[in-house]
Amino acid sequence: MKFDRMQTIAVSLTVMLLLARPVFAQSTDSSKVEDEFCARYSTMSSVEKTVYKARFEDSCESAAKMKSEVDLMGRILAITPIAATPGETHEIRVQVENLNVDSDRPKAFTIATGVFPREPDLTLGGNVLDGAIAVVKTPIDNLPDEGAGSYLMVSIDLPANLPDTDLYWCVIVDPDRHVKESDQHNNVDCRVIAQSLTNPATPSE
Repeated sequence: MKFDRMQTIAVSLTVMLLLARPVFAQSTDSSKVEDEFCARYSTMSSVEKTVYKARFEDSCESAAKMKSEVDLMGRILAITPIAATPGETHEIRVQVENLNVDSDRPKAFTIATGVFPREPDLTLGGNVLDGAIAVVKTPIDNLPDEGAGSYLMVSIDLPANLPDTDLYWCVIVDPDRHVKESDQHNNVDCRVIAQSLTNPATPSE
């Protein structure tokens, strides 16, 4: 039986795929399988690279890009006093850190801390501070290495009159979006302020 050139190439590719398959099936952990694949790609033949090029671009190059980007996270650690009392000064203890150990330290940015009528969302675009009832912006020039985190205490003076609705204590890391990040969903942390705490009940007669 004679094979033409196209049949020979097809058979060769099939054999290569069958031989390469066990390399990517050594673990049931999908993330580990992808890591093994990315490490193996550089040693593949030109034909194998052609076969797996799309997978490499989707899995390896995109993952490497995400690892190089900063991932800032903000958290509210403590609020004193916890109730949003009109006309009083409140102390908010905040933590911010870069979760991505593989990225460079981020450039200078700010942290916005305050009281909002709703939970801000950085991913929607626009000015995330619009509608804030009271807000303080704190500049951050340098952030410690991954895992260390920066801690700061922010003082906020609330107005004498607060809206008769539920409110939120919130911290927003980089509200102006100066830092390019792999994930902005964890830049915002909020705590609900119940309506009963912001507006004490009227004494009964």
